[in-house]
Amino acid sequence: MLVRKYCGRLAAALTAFFFAVLPFNIFFSRVILPEPFLVFTTSGMIYFFDRWQGERGVKKILLFLISFVFTVSALLVKPYAVFLFLPLIYLWFRHRPLNFISFIKLGVFFLLAILPLLWWRWWASHYPEGTPANLWLLNGDGIRFKGAFFFWLFADRLGRLILGFYGLPLLISGILAKKDKEGLLFHIWGLSLLLYVTIFATGNVRHDYYQVITIPIISIYLAKGVIFLEILAQKFTGRLKTYSLILILIIFMEMFGWYYIRDFYNINHPEIVVAGQAVELMTPAKALVIAPYNGDTAFLYQTRRAGWPIMEKTVEEMINMSAHYYVSVNFDDLTKELYARATDADLSRRKYKLIKASDKFVLIQLVPDSLLPR
Repeated sequence: MLVRKYCGRLAAALTAFFFAVLPFNIFFSRVILPEPFLVFTTSGMIYFFDRWQGERGVKKILLFLISFVFTVSALLVKPYAVFLFLPLIYLWFRHRPLNFISFIKLGVFFLLAILPLLWWRWWASHYPEGTPANLWLLNGDGIRFKGAFFFWLFADRLGRLILGFYGLPLLISGILAKKDKEGLLFHIWGLSLLLYVTIFATGNVRHDYYQVITIPIISIYLAKGVIFLEILAQKFTGRLKTYSLILILIIFMEMFGWYYIRDFYNINHPEIVVAGQAVELMTPAKALVIAPYNGDTAFLYQTRRAGWPIMEKTVEEMINMSAHYYVSVNFDDLTKELYARATDADLSRRKYKLIKASDKFVLIQLVPDSLLPR
């Protein structure tokens, strides 16, 4: 709707098309990460903030509230949504004079939007053991502005993974295209995200999903690039050649984008899926499960049960914390010990109950049947 307002129906349709078919975005719109919701909230934040400007009466109040909710939500999902305040600042002063009163009003809006985040951070600070280190995301390895920084973010992520190489001409054309009614909005949007990847240099280099937030503006530029090339065709060459070239670029972008993204769908450890299915089938729905996987919750997720992705304490202490089952795909010392105690020939010493064992996993019940949840 934002693109339709400023660039027309065709640009809006093309933006939606690219957003829907980019293989990178298709994959990361299906992951269990905050990023898909972040894209939703930040896009809604900009759209409704823009709608709010210039309205009057009850509609203005309603749009303000919706914009405020999206802004607060975006910051709570990922604090670095604050970088997209730059487009909001541009939209604000596009409709208002550049004076002290305008600055104060906008500052109050931002302050109120940030307060829930500050309150949450204050609350989280009471539990430092649950707060992972994060300062290294800025420039922890000193990679910012090194050759590797430009290679990984622009050549590899943007050029290869997101655009499959052949989308680059469309992106560049979109950036060069004549501005429509949006003015500098899209350019400031893009620059704010360049600022984001620069400041959080190490985080963006190490984590490809950090670039998911860039997909909306990339889709907009791809759409503008298609229209820009179509306009050029009317001046310098035939439409048939241009349309054919655009079609080839899009097809190749999809082909090579999928070629590199398809490996992301691989399940590198299928045993956790098999073990997870067994847990789901053989344990009560409310059971709490220990699924040690070096702290990675991927294994625990496959069980469809609540529990722990790591042995936080001893087995007995975990049982006292209401753990009911232990499942493992790693036959380490602890797993071997529990297996031995669950299969001891002397029933008087058999403390645990073996539910299932295979060459891929072991599932052990840690408590008597009477203590299992119903």
